[in-house]
Amino acid sequence: MKQTKYCPKCDKALPVENFHKNRTRCDGLHPWCKTCSKLSKRAYHLTDKGRLALREQRKRYLSKPEVKKQRCMSDSIYRKKHRREYSCSKVVENALKTGKLLRPKNCSNCGCTHRLHGHHPDYNKPLWVEWLCCSCHRFLHLEKLTV
Repeated sequence: MKQTKYCPKCDKALPVENFHKNRTRCDGLHPWCKTCSKLSKRAYHLTDKGRLALREQRKRYLSKPEVKKQRCMSDSIYRKKHRREYSCSKVVENALKTGKLLRPKNCSNCGCTHRLHGHHPDYNKPLWVEWLCCSCHRFLHLEKLTV
């Protein structure tokens, strides 16, 4: 016979497999089912307090020495693997800082003004940059992968 447990959040009796483990509870299970817990967490993370908590949690995680070391290694591997792309992005970054290159206010594809990325159609010409919003840039790269 399968054991069941009552979830007060959704008002249903469900199999115990639908509940997370919780050693502090007398029955060893969380009071809410996995679905209700997930919905509750999602709603919390949409609040300002929840976003701040996630940001702080990420900051604490990234400040751990072993995580820093791993990220440093993976960044180094990426830079070696994509040397030309990385150097082009640095050339653009320096040109923006010195004023040789100006970042426009709108996406050259859709006219959006949110978070523009510099896209290099040709890496042999590092200062020839097409300014695209995140969505257009992602779509352009996905399009190249499928062709």
